[in-house]
Amino acid sequence: MREVLEQMADGHQFYHARSPEYASTDMLPFRISPEPFYISKPEARVLGRIGQEVCSLIDATTELYETNQDVHELLDRGKPEVFQNVKTPNYLFLRPDLIITQDGFVICEIETSVFGLALADVLNRGYVEAGFDTIADTTELARHIEQTTPESGQIVYTNKTKAFAGQLAYLADKVFSGNQRDWSASHIDYQSKSEAIYRAHYLVEYLSDPDVKALYDRPDTDFETFPSITPQFEEKAILAFVWDNRFEEFYRQALGNAGFDLLRATIPPTWIVGEEQHFVLGLPNGLEKSVNISGLSSSKRKFVLKPSGFSADSSWSEGVSFLHKVSREKANDVLSRATGDSENRLYVIQAFEEGIKYPMQYEDGEETTTIQARVRLTPYFAYGEGKLLGIKATGCEGTQLIHASTASINTAVSVR
Repeated sequence: MREVLEQMADGHQFYHARSPEYASTDMLPFRISPEPFYISKPEARVLGRIGQEVCSLIDATTELYETNQDVHELLDRGKPEVFQNVKTPNYLFLRPDLIITQDGFVICEIETSVFGLALADVLNRGYVEAGFDTIADTTELARHIEQTTPESGQIVYTNKTKAFAGQLAYLADKVFSGNQRDWSASHIDYQSKSEAIYRAHYLVEYLSDPDVKALYDRPDTDFETFPSITPQFEEKAILAFVWDNRFEEFYRQALGNAGFDLLRATIPPTWIVGEEQHFVLGLPNGLEKSVNISGLSSSKRKFVLKPSGFSADSSWSEGVSFLHKVSREKANDVLSRATGDSENRLYVIQAFEEGIKYPMQYEDGEETTTIQARVRLTPYFAYGEGKLLGIKATGCEGTQLIHASTASINTAVSVR
């Protein structure tokens, strides 16, 4: 299977490890399964509904941002003036990250960044080439890109995101280009001053990277960026709005009872640090402040603390703290820092939902090895219609952070 996938990758190295100890010369530096990951037909139906409702959630939140001052101030918090008072968001896709638990899918966050999209495409096309039926149409992604982006442009990455340069070059060559379309991928140092860009970097880099700052401070009117410069709608705090008593009635009306109930069933109870009084379920043990959770026993503080979005620590789970996995002293430390910083940026606390373990195989030379893996599905849904553009499954053992890495299994998804 590795040979098939590497042929699909067409010479592009899909990831360069940021840490030297994980460096690899493999085009696809992760464990490869001999088969896709299988979900049931009922799970596939729920997956499709999640795509539609996640799109509806962002649409509803856009309306709330425009009409509700509390939401407007929350989502603008910590953002430079150039990113404030944004207009309607425009994303090529929304990617809810789904952990598979005993009770079904759990949405731990909603991503809009392009990282991982190329891998999903290669996996999907590769397993189809090997004779498997996969859940995603192999032509849908390119069709969607052609319909929603200009004929030419650049996918622009930075020093922070250059580890994905190979994936981005693959996207430019194999997905964004063709049919008289001409896209390229380049470091921001080489970004043309006159054409559209797809931002393969984080907007928070505006605060630390002079090239990113210069890019978004440009006054020229011919400048197009995809996706939209709307960090407000890339905040995990939006998940907390579904559990906020101020907005419950609004979302129920906007999404309908069925849509709202589905999101409540798949988004773990979540609140914003500093907004605890609005969390509809209330904090455990009648507590009023997030920081006081640190005094509870580990069994009662099964929560995850996360930077909400516009933060240097919000990508690649760098700022995630599993409060029940650390000492009370450590929990108090991270909660105190988040509380102290909550006026400058948003933090969320989310109930911890543990993924169940699946036996997953990967190729190990001429043999196959089986691990007991927790699995994350990352489906890419077209923003607006909610149609599935691509999906991959990632399996990891020995960790709650399920991410693509040299020790993870990455594969396509099929239905049986």
